[in-house]
Amino acid sequence: ISDISFNNIHTSGTINTFRVGLYGSDISNVVLTNVNVTSSGDSTISNVGIYLENSQHLESSILFNGIKVIVNGTPLNTGIDLYQINSNLEIQNSEILIDSPTSNYNYGITSEESNYNIIGSKIKINGGATENIGLNTVNSTSTNYLVQFFSCNITVTGSDDNTCYALYTGDHQSIIGGGSNLFGKTNNYYTIANKLREELKNQGRTFTEYD
Repeated sequence: ISDISFNNIHTSGTINTFRVGLYGSDISNVVLTNVNVTSSGDSTISNVGIYLENSQHLESSILFNGIKVIVNGTPLNTGIDLYQINSNLEIQNSEILIDSPTSNYNYGITSEESNYNIIGSKIKINGGATENIGLNTVNSTSTNYLVQFFSCNITVTGSDDNTCYALYTGDHQSIIGGGSNLFGKTNNYYTIANKLREELKNQGRTFTEYD
């Protein structure tokens, strides 16, 4: 799929639904190139630019190249939402923009029980007061998952300095990154440091953090 735009825009009032610009379920061997996705408007649930799920655990290869995702609205915005994407997903040369200071929950990419790579891409969030995260990982299982990012720019701002994270990690989640600029008004690695402290404590070792 290439050179196309998907727009889900609501301009009047609040709708009682979950809004998605582009949705895929149990897909495999897909390439998206130069695709624009917009999800905008007020909803009682959330706005999502791209939502992918793989509940059947299919072996797949998915490539996003040159994707631009714009999401705005209330009460919750997510640029790309991944659920059980445990095969090969790569996001290259793409952009996720969320400019919604009246929305209290804003996420560039949220991944639950998923693996993916992001290369040469930009995430920019300007959100509200409760939670604003560039890369957010969730894992309620004991399986280990991996997120890798290289040559990326992740900028997260909000109306409360204590709610902005470039990265926020769940349990059993490995993150490898390099050559990237990460900006959040709070310590980008706060949660990573906490997880490391807990793991070392379980091993009977100590962790000391210095400013």
